[in-house]
Amino acid sequence: MAAGHPNTLISVVFCERGAARFHQLPPAEIELLLTDGPEATDGSGQNDAFGHQARALLEEVAGLEESASLPGNASFADGVYNMEVLEAAVESAAQHGRKVTL
Repeated sequence: MAAGHPNTLISVVFCERGAARFHQLPPAEIELLLTDGPEATDGSGQNDAFGHQARALLEEVAGLEESASLPGNASFADGVYNMEVLEAAVESAAQHGRKVTL
């Protein structure tokens, strides 16, 4: 922490065709820095992510196959499992970090 730098956290993932960068100060953006192709200077943010999520939901409701670029939405069972994990974390914390088996 330093004056003028609240939450200055930057994560960058590099791969063979470019990189993805997340900066916590503008948290609604994820920059895609690709080396080739039509998306070579592409960047996407929170609004783009919402559009992808809405499209995935509509495709799922319409009974379409999951597309390669858009992951499917979480199921009810996924939500229940998530709640079980959260409950176990709370239980473990209440018991000073004791291991809790799901």
